[in-house]
Amino acid sequence: EKLAVIEMYKAVSHDLFMRCAAFAGGNLVSWQACLSFVVDNSCNRNAVVNIFKLISEQQKCSIRCRFSNIGSIKGKGDRSPDCMRGGLIWSVNILKQLRAKERSHAYEEYLTGYLCFGSPSRHPSVTSSCVVKNLSFSVYNHNNGSSHVTEKLHEDEIRFSKERLEQGLWLIPWTQVVNSNDGFNKDDEILVEVNFEIVEKNLATLDSVRISEDLIR
Repeated sequence: EKLAVIEMYKAVSHDLFMRCAAFAGGNLVSWQACLSFVVDNSCNRNAVVNIFKLISEQQKCSIRCRFSNIGSIKGKGDRSPDCMRGGLIWSVNILKQLRAKERSHAYEEYLTGYLCFGSPSRHPSVTSSCVVKNLSFSVYNHNNGSSHVTEKLHEDEIRFSKERLEQGLWLIPWTQVVNSNDGFNKDDEILVEVNFEIVEKNLATLDSVRISEDLIR
């Protein structure tokens, strides 16, 4: 009877651990702490396999980023920390760019969002690839939840690889970004959410090993 109770607690503990791991999977810093815990506790080593299996099989992905000091964005813009989705490394970059007005030779400044494949430091050695569909960006409105702006990519599918490391979308005019009365900018911050679905991927063994080592350090 005592053994049955112990097994029950082990099962509950494992389930809670897996839930925490799934939550932590969206952030590499959380992953580092999570995997360090597993490595330091040999009795939980089998959980590593389950964790990576859980994350690598993820298909519908969502990345939510908060960008600060939005009014002073220049040049290459502001990039989010790396995160893991579907066993791959992603980040989000926002920029202020000029966009041609329709039926006019004039230009206006726009907030542009980019989904970036792979870590910037690993770009020269990216050997993994994947196909993504249903890519969309949403800019949250703090004044009115029903006024979020969502832009979707018209392409059916996008293949990310070392030949194509990012995909961008025009979001909202920059005048709406800097004007706090429009609700997108709160305390010089904006909240952006990117959603996409991974339909095909090729995980390079070398990249997977390198990523795992970086996470455990």
